[in-house]
Amino acid sequence: MAALTSLSSRWEAGHTVLRFLPTNDLDHAWQDRREQLRDRNGSRPLVACMDYAREARGMYHRAEKRSRFYFDQYMETRTRVEELEAQVAQLQQRLAEYEPPQQPAPAPLEEESSEPMEMGEEEETVQSDANSRV
Repeated sequence: MAALTSLSSRWEAGHTVLRFLPTNDLDHAWQDRREQLRDRNGSRPLVACMDYAREARGMYHRAEKRSRFYFDQYMETRTRVEELEAQVAQLQQRLAEYEPPQQPAPAPLEEESSEPMEMGEEEETVQSDANSRV
């Protein structure tokens, strides 16, 4: 039981030290801590445990960085979509307000006679033309 308590306290001490170090110093801190533990009592299981913890921490930070990247992309896309939706709404409003200028309708061209003539009318026209020549 004393060995377990000792192992636990060493783990907590290492974890506490590493918690407050800047990220770029973590590699050196982990390496120094491994060397201290190996020199002190050759505790391979603890070193393996700390290596695993370091690996897990690295995986966590990579996953966190990826999730931040994807979240930032999502937010940029969402913002862009909202801007485009606002532009579409504005253009639809302008389109609804827009009334094209009223152009006068073209006047129909009047022909001499738009209605077809009946047979009797043609004969009268021909006779009147003939009478006027004579």
